[in-house]
Amino acid sequence: MKGKAVIGQAHYIPKVLRQGYLCKINTKTIPVEVDISKVHINAGDFSAQDLGNVLDLYLDTIADAIVRECQNRKTVIFTPLVRISKRLCNILNKRNFKTAEVNGASADREDVLKGFDNGEYKALTNAMLLTEGWDCPTVDCIICLRPTKSRSLYAQIVGRGTRLCEGKKNLLVLDFLWLTKKHSPVSYTHLRAHE
Repeated sequence: MKGKAVIGQAHYIPKVLRQGYLCKINTKTIPVEVDISKVHINAGDFSAQDLGNVLDLYLDTIADAIVRECQNRKTVIFTPLVRISKRLCNILNKRNFKTAEVNGASADREDVLKGFDNGEYKALTNAMLLTEGWDCPTVDCIICLRPTKSRSLYAQIVGRGTRLCEGKKNLLVLDFLWLTKKHSPVSYTHLRAHE
């Protein structure tokens, strides 16, 4: 059925886009020079703790770009740590960009997700909680602030915004960490070849 999860592996994304099961993906890289060169690798991927420490320095700049780029978008933001998710949520709200935060310990998680789905918030921050098992077809902007070496994890994150929905023209992937260059399923040149 159109709009439902139809992929298990990242390399299927161009095929299902062509077949009309997912919405068109546009990417935009925001040139924030986040240096992750000293971030340690744990179990084959970047250390969430190290990433959080690095991102802490850039959250105000990232928030300014989100406010500028996402005014007319329903945005989900993935962060490496709950601490970063909460802090970014607070920064965005101080900029009058109505944002909610959910994490594994959120007692009001269902209410927050329902409120986001109903348009009470422009953005939703989370610490990798919503990568799978959550469906909100109206999401039309994804921001991944959690660099990963896993192409399939990145595809899962982006996949939260690829569901079809009436009135939805495309998904914007706002890229602060140059991830679309590393994970070709959502890179502009890769997708253009399959239009």
